[in-house]
Amino acid sequence: MNLKKAIHFRYNFYKDFTQYELNKIWRKLSRKNPTILSIDDTINIILTNGSSVSRFGEGEIRLMNNESIEFQTFNEELSLKLETVIYDDTDNFLVCLPDVFSGLKIYTTSSRYFWRKHVNKYKQIWFHILNTRKTYYNALITRPYINYWDKSNSRLKFERIKELWNKKDILIIEGAKSRMGGGNDLFNGAKSIKRIICPSINAFSVYEKILFSIISVPKPDIVLIALGPTATVLAYDLHKLGYQAVDIGHIDIEYEWFLMGAFTKVKIPTKFTNEADDGHLPTEIFDELYESQILIKIF
Repeated sequence: MNLKKAIHFRYNFYKDFTQYELNKIWRKLSRKNPTILSIDDTINIILTNGSSVSRFGEGEIRLMNNESIEFQTFNEELSLKLETVIYDDTDNFLVCLPDVFSGLKIYTTSSRYFWRKHVNKYKQIWFHILNTRKTYYNALITRPYINYWDKSNSRLKFERIKELWNKKDILIIEGAKSRMGGGNDLFNGAKSIKRIICPSINAFSVYEKILFSIISVPKPDIVLIALGPTATVLAYDLHKLGYQAVDIGHIDIEYEWFLMGAFTKVKIPTKFTNEADDGHLPTEIFDELYESQILIKIF
């Protein structure tokens, strides 16, 4: 990095830091911070009540701001559906947000940098849609490892999350080449595993096909969805239809990073790893057990 770029980076770093801290103080004094429960409390509520879960992060907010993201082009219908979900107060349905508004001390340097920039840029839309009288749940239940300074409790968090599908018939809705649980023991406790495979990019373009496919197969105990923002609205629609549906997001990739003791977001060679460099083209493999679990492939 040359001197000019270094100065520019340092200037932007301190500008973002100052803006975030000033807004954090303002939010605290004006009681504008949302109430977001911890990861542990969120998992406990899901386990106790059999709750369904939709998670909102930076990608969902960008789509609601009429932007495209890396694996989903802007779609007005999707944006409106996301708005419906985030305002919902249906019983036993958890709207989950990232716990990044009242401070960032628990996160790594790179994660702090990311969330400062995001909250600063999108603070108007966040605080337009958030209800300070409502209790939200923690969207980072599916990211209990890589972004935290203190990783000592990661194993316990993963073990608690695994209880969601322990001894249950599960249906996994995932993108092509996500291969959730392939090559690790993440879902070993499940009674049975079935899968519906969907497009990795722009999954919402075939949303009706995905929804119809789910309701056309035997009803599982729980539906686990890893499909970006499409998962956020799909979990909501399935909950309305009487399913327990959990937007499970990056749990498998986080678990892979945990198993290898990674400290940065590295690609998993055999799996679609959208947040890692060169992670969009995983190695082709044939896993007989995994293939036997697939009920439907949607293209």
